[in-house]
Amino acid sequence: MEMPISPAQFELNRVADLNKYAVEIHQYFDSGSAGTNPNVLSVSRGVEILREITAIADNIDVQLFLGEFGGGPNANARDCIEGAIRFLQSRNDKWIGATLWGAGGHWAANYANLLDPLPATPNVDQIQAAAMFP
Repeated sequence: MEMPISPAQFELNRVADLNKYAVEIHQYFDSGSAGTNPNVLSVSRGVEILREITAIADNIDVQLFLGEFGGGPNANARDCIEGAIRFLQSRNDKWIGATLWGAGGHWAANYANLLDPLPATPNVDQIQAAAMFP
């Protein structure tokens, strides 16, 4: 006897019916959206791109999780990140959470999205860290 659908498809349908999943997005706000440049395209870039992604999610009725996002240690990136966080908070009907990418201690001090304090100033947060608490 042949099953009408595969076990994997059955499970996907069941999870979808329960609406117990989210699509994870990685999104950076620099040119190329890769997070390789510390400069954001604009202070409003975070909100602009997240608004576009949210509109797609509204159309297909899925939840979202921003698994990685970030910007460099400068005021424009901080303001862009802060705007993005405020947007996510305003659309908590679609966005279930987010993770600001900060690399970690094994990354070079000149890494574009580094959140760790620099060795020369171990008690001073990078400027974009302030955006986590708008």
